[in-house]
Amino acid sequence: MTIRQFIYRALYLQTPGWHITRLLRKDKSCKKCGATESLHLHHVNYPFFGLWYKLFFLSLVVWAFDERGMWFFVALMVVPDLVSRMKTLCARCHRKEHQ
Repeated sequence: MTIRQFIYRALYLQTPGWHITRLLRKDKSCKKCGATESLHLHHVNYPFFGLWYKLFFLSLVVWAFDERGMWFFVALMVVPDLVSRMKTLCARCHRKEHQ
């Protein structure tokens, strides 16, 4: 696992911003099979995370030199992803999508 993958899974997917994204963008049924249980939000592409990843490291550097930089880091944690292409999939279809 790369550092980028680790940060995506262990940090980004745990942020309030990602939870807000899920609330705003997840549909009521799977786009492939129509199931309504165990729904996931699947990224089709990752332009927002690419930018978020760079700003994450920048915010840490700024914070290291000026404690006011902490607010940049905090703001970054709550920004929802409204630009990436995503689709709602049930757990089964989501697993198949990654195979």
